[in-house]
Amino acid sequence: MKIYLNKENLLLPTTHQHIENRAQPFQGDRLIGGGDEDSWLDCLFEKIENFFVSIFDFFAECFFGSEAIGDRKWVLNPSNISLKTSLVKLPEESKAITAQEMIDALTTGLNSKQKEKLTVRINRSSPEVKKHLQAIIYKFKDLSEEEKIGIRLRLHDAFKVCIPTWIRVAKKISDELYLSTNNAQEKLLQLIEDYKSDLLNKIFEELGKNSSYHWNLQSMVRNKYGDILGLDQSISKRDQTYSFADDLAKKIKNRFLYLYKRRESLQQLVSSIQQRTIHQKINFFDDLVQIIELKDNMGNLEAKKYVQENLFESEDLINVKIKEEAIYLLLESIGIVTSNI
Repeated sequence: MKIYLNKENLLLPTTHQHIENRAQPFQGDRLIGGGDEDSWLDCLFEKIENFFVSIFDFFAECFFGSEAIGDRKWVLNPSNISLKTSLVKLPEESKAITAQEMIDALTTGLNSKQKEKLTVRINRSSPEVKKHLQAIIYKFKDLSEEEKIGIRLRLHDAFKVCIPTWIRVAKKISDELYLSTNNAQEKLLQLIEDYKSDLLNKIFEELGKNSSYHWNLQSMVRNKYGDILGLDQSISKRDQTYSFADDLAKKIKNRFLYLYKRRESLQQLVSSIQQRTIHQKINFFDDLVQIIELKDNMGNLEAKKYVQENLFESEDLINVKIKEEAIYLLLESIGIVTSNI
């Protein structure tokens, strides 16, 4: 099966100057991009680079062939350009978790000064952030001590960076904890959002700026272009002491689009989903059985046997890995990709 990236399907959702004026160094950075607001030189660079990328992809296709699984050729579906990330549903019972319970659970292992600072951060968090913290603590009852320690460390590290990081990591952890309880579409859309977030982080790593600047600028990009790029905007807050030029955010947006449209991006997306299903212990078995039942008109037992034998691989009964073909079928089931069969 030949696999191609659909270059249209991007939307899957998901005034004060800073004292050090950190926005200024970015003005000379050139990012691949285009658009009416870009200079003619930027547009020329983009057209030249895209031309050579297209030539390279053509010859790579001729000499090496496409990624193949069976006889199917997959493409992303351009009609779903407006599809947005579904929000992970959090349990109503978690709302009963008090601020003191959050403080007691999350300050374990910190010294007195760190506890004091984190306590202030928790108390001053917005209701939206507290909702995710409550959900995290509510889930603690089902987690091992090792898992709890891992969550605390992630939150402690985020707390030391900046408020936007604290907000985003809190939401990310709660999403991970409750992702497996949602249906296939919700799980997949969140995993696609994770891949896109990694892609955005890669751009900032290329620019090599400090983490506080990184997260504040990323929040601006999410707020301004989240609908276009399919990025989560439900929690996107930045330190208002930072100021960024609009053309900088636009160039980052264009760089994102450029990387997403690359020929290898679809394969990277599938690999990302594959790895996250293992790390987050997400089970798509029942979803795939239902897909096979409907798609191939199989009975339940026959479909289960097919899924087990053809869409998963394992060395033992514990370490089970979902195959790439299964991920393409899942993406097809929610309209993200289509095939020639």
